Amino acid sequence: MSENGNGNAGGSLTRARLLKLLDEHQRAVTSIRHVLAMLDDTAVVVKASNGNGHGVLTGALAIERARRGRKGHPATSTPASASPAYHTTEAIVARRTRTKALLDVFGESGTTLTIDELRKAGVDGPSMVMVGILARYGYLKRKGDAFTRTPKVFETRV
Repeated sequence: MSENGNGNAGGSLTRARLLKLLDEHQRAVTSIRHVLAMLDDTAVVVKASNGNGHGVLTGALAIERARRGRKGHPATSTPASASPAYHTTEAIVARRTRTKALLDVFGESGTTLTIDELRKAGVDGPSMVMVGILARYGYLKRKGDAFTRTPKVFETRV
């Protein structure tokens, strides 16, 4: 047998390469055929009218674009925290009153309560989150498992 260009007698390496290449191209052709079939199905759907002269797929794509928003811009929906009811004077006063009630559990400045004492006083669940927030903003100071009321004044007026 004669050598091929790679120094391989009989050309078995070349045959294996060609078979591998053929397999890869057959997969590519199969994929392209699937895409063409999907495009043909899509064309049928786009030609179907939804009553106002626009294709069903066109309408669905417009809805999806509106839901996602433009690239680099937020979606069109408004977050719950930005709803108008959240920013009313009554809602603000109610939140500050709840916060003031939590700070009243501590009493005057310098009072220290452990987490267990806070739970016995009825501070649990979302109120425990509020304790962390008050510590973050300097109304309470954490010392181990306890919180101490700082002299910082909390005002409920709007």
